[in-house]
Amino acid sequence: MKKLCLAAGCALSLLACETPQKGFELKGQIAQLDSGKVVLMRQQNGAFERVDSTQIQQGAFQFAFEAQEPELVYLLVEGKNNWMPVFLEASNIQFEAHIDSLASPRISGSASNDQLKAFEKESASFNERLKKIYAEYGEAEEAGDTVAVEKLEADFTATMDEKNAFTANYIKNNSQSHVGAYLAYTNLPYELEAEGIDSVIALFDAQVAATKYIQLLQQRADKLRSLAIGGTAPDFSQATPEGDSLSLSSLRGQYVLIDFWASWCGPCRDENPNVVRMYQAYKDKGFEILGVSLDTKKDRWLKAISDDGLQWPQVSDLNGWENAVGQLYAVNAIPHTVLLDKEGKIIAKNLRGETLEAKLKELLP
Repeated sequence: MKKLCLAAGCALSLLACETPQKGFELKGQIAQLDSGKVVLMRQQNGAFERVDSTQIQQGAFQFAFEAQEPELVYLLVEGKNNWMPVFLEASNIQFEAHIDSLASPRISGSASNDQLKAFEKESASFNERLKKIYAEYGEAEEAGDTVAVEKLEADFTATMDEKNAFTANYIKNNSQSHVGAYLAYTNLPYELEAEGIDSVIALFDAQVAATKYIQLLQQRADKLRSLAIGGTAPDFSQATPEGDSLSLSSLRGQYVLIDFWASWCGPCRDENPNVVRMYQAYKDKGFEILGVSLDTKKDRWLKAISDDGLQWPQVSDLNGWENAVGQLYAVNAIPHTVLLDKEGKIIAKNLRGETLEAKLKELLP
């Protein structure tokens, strides 16, 4: 596999030495669809934005404009539940699909897209294993089989470690590729701090390091540096369920756990009983929690608060992943926690379960 990765990297290196085109052309054909509209979308800072759209005529459509650099975009047929990824680059790209199988188009003319598909094919076995473990975990949990649950949790962690190692090796061997940069941006373990991200960025050639995906990684590293342990947590204010504004600084004088969660987040909801138990044990000793929800529906947010018995303060702007506080704290996965001391300085991150309990015992004996 390593030889394959190196070969792909060399091939892309040769391509990079050729005189680049100034733009791309994407021609598409969707069988059994005579008319309609195709929309081209890109993902930017966690949100999707519309780039362009075009009409379908007798199943055919076409996009053409100047490409700043290769990037992954998505094609959508209006009125259909589909997201068709295409890695665009300065070339003539052909897209073919059937209206009944939009999830499996045939794409040619983009070496970057070919490389991304090759990676996905090689890593598919990890995703299948994780899917199987997740299904078995649900069955074991429902049956109350604690031994099986514990084993499956260990299997899940081990498989994720394997997948992350495979991806890291692939990125290292494709440091001259925009696809390698894209994979670094989208597949880095969420727990990486600024120094870890810096080490990944250092792998890339200067030409690739100046492009979109590596620059986004650099922005994340810079933001994480401002959130380093020992630094003062950025203050914020957001609305409570009652519509009042609550600020983080108003909780000074206590140890505060900022808990990023959402009603739709299964792991968050699974962890809530542990957090409730610790809140009951330490709230009278100078411990407070501030929940920041990444929900978009207020009724679901309120129902989850009630169902899980969350008695601590809660805030949200109901903007989902675009939550302003989540953006401020560089949150890209939940549950996510930040523990502050009485002066508002960050003393730990991502403590849950036994590790959170041990820390609270240390701080509030």
